[in-house]
Formats: sequence, structure tokens, C-alpha cells
Amino acid sequence: MPQICVGEQQTEPCEMRITIHVPQHAVDNEFCVYADEKQLFCGTGILPPQTVLLKQDSWIFIKNTRGDVVYSQKLLVKWKQKEKRKRVRDPWSLF
Repeated sequence: MPQICVGEQQTEPCEMRITIHVPQHAVDNEFCVYADEKQLFCGTGILPPQTVLLKQDSWIFIKNTRGDVVYSQKLLVKWKQKEKRKRVRDPWSLF
């Protein structure tokens, strides 16, 4: 799983497509994917790729049905264009 999500602008969420590869011995088990503590999706077996929207650095967790964390990964969010700051005062002028 990539560790950095790159978005266009800081005012928009970063969009990341993630794919969960479940080991063969665990294909029949159900897993849920969380961003921080918010449940994103659940599934059994081979899960199709999912799109995740992130506005800030987040932890991604994969938990089993008992709530045990099976996998965790921190995702960093970066933007191509930073939010533009408004000028507080006019620039200096002599006259």
C-alpha cells in the first residue's frame, strides 16, 4: 500500500485507491477497513479496489470481526498546490 496520498489542492480531499490482498488461509474471514476510527468498508475474500478520500494524515487499520487489528499503516497527505494565504496588509509604498 502506498504511504503518501498526493492531492491537487489543499481545499480538496486527496483521493487514493487501495487494494487489500487477503492471504489464502484467511480468504473466508471477514475484514473491515478503517481510516482512523471511521469504518470505510468491509468484505470477505478478495476485496475489490476501493477509493478512499483523505483530508489529513490518517491511520488505515484492517480489523477482523472480533475487532483485532490485523494490519495498520499511516498514510501521509500531501498537496501539489498549497492553500494560498491572503495578504494581511497592502505592500509598502513611499508615496
